[in-house]
Amino acid sequence: MAEEEKKEAEETKPEGEGEEGEEGKKKGGSKLILIIVIVLVLLGGAGGGAFFFMSQGGEHEEEVSEEETVSPEELAKEEMQNIAFYEVPNIVVNLSSVGGTTHYLKIKLTMEIGSELDLPKLEKLMPRVIDDFQVYLRQLRVEDLQGSAGIYRLKEALLMRANQSAQPIEVQNILITEMLIQ
Repeated sequence: MAEEEKKEAEETKPEGEGEEGEEGKKKGGSKLILIIVIVLVLLGGAGGGAFFFMSQGGEHEEEVSEEETVSPEELAKEEMQNIAFYEVPNIVVNLSSVGGTTHYLKIKLTMEIGSELDLPKLEKLMPRVIDDFQVYLRQLRVEDLQGSAGIYRLKEALLMRANQSAQPIEVQNILITEMLIQ
């Protein structure tokens, strides 16, 4: 009788139920392995990132501690003491014109350099600097100098030419102290 009950139980089971149980265990096991692998990869990445961050952190702290020994106010005072200004003689040029009217530009500039020690060197190079300025200014039109954008472009172009002409000396800024277009 026990044998008949087993046969009936097997017959009343839906087909493949025994197989699904085994597959379910296999699927559950593979999901578990996948989750474990993902967790290990994430932990490894986090550990590597922490190692990289910690190894770089020491160098950065040393740099910061060296900079903190001098206050920003002291740095600003040092820079202000080293700044020197050189007044460029007035430059008068005729501007490029298409029509019959001639326009003139009179400009007075001051050059800002990093050290007073460079003033004698800059003075020796001024004929070259003024020549470069005049060549550039003569090609300009009145329209090129209109508005704040035109003045900004003019200052940037003059600064670039000043640094090229006074090569060993670095000109930090060009200040326009007077400008007249007639």
